[in-house]
Amino acid sequence: MSHLDWESPMAYMTKLLEQAIAQVRELPEEQQDAVAANLINLIDDRLTEDEERELTESRREYERGEFRPYQSSR
Repeated sequence: MSHLDWESPMAYMTKLLEQAIAQVRELPEEQQDAVAANLINLIDDRLTEDEERELTESRREYERGEFRPYQSSR
């Protein structure tokens, strides 16, 4: 029997994530790897702090009416 490390992030999964992992365990190995790769890509696609700041500022500019949609010069 393995010992659960309570300092590990896996010790604090949400119930929904636990359900998803349980469903993934039922899949064939190849499909498990595909789900894992997609999850890793999703996590890696998070915005950096600078990108998040820029996005927030762009939203504020839009709300103030200062944001203009891109218009091609063609």
